[in-house]
Amino acid sequence: MKEKKKEVSEQDIRKCVKEWVAKVLEHCHKTGLGQSHNDLPRLVCPVPECHGRVEYENGEWLCVWHNCGFVIPEDLAPPSPAEMNIFCEERRRRRILQKTEERIREICTTF
Repeated sequence: MKEKKKEVSEQDIRKCVKEWVAKVLEHCHKTGLGQSHNDLPRLVCPVPECHGRVEYENGEWLCVWHNCGFVIPEDLAPPSPAEMNIFCEERRRRRILQKTEERIREICTTF
């Protein structure tokens, strides 16, 4: 007899995605960018009683725990790890640019 798939609410998916994005941003802020996508925090599967993690493979986010197979719908999915790395790098560059601009203003006003 085939086991019935457990329902996952949109709210539960959004919560998991939001928590992952927050962890990635914190990770990037504290440690800089990872050398690979494997360095990023894991996205926890939102399926009740599933102990797996959701990974980005072939353009979709899917749970890699056996017998789960949950896929985050495209409209609720977070950016890919590569996109998050680009985003974090741009944030880092903007912080450097802002600090440099402030320093230049400080130098120019002292003369």
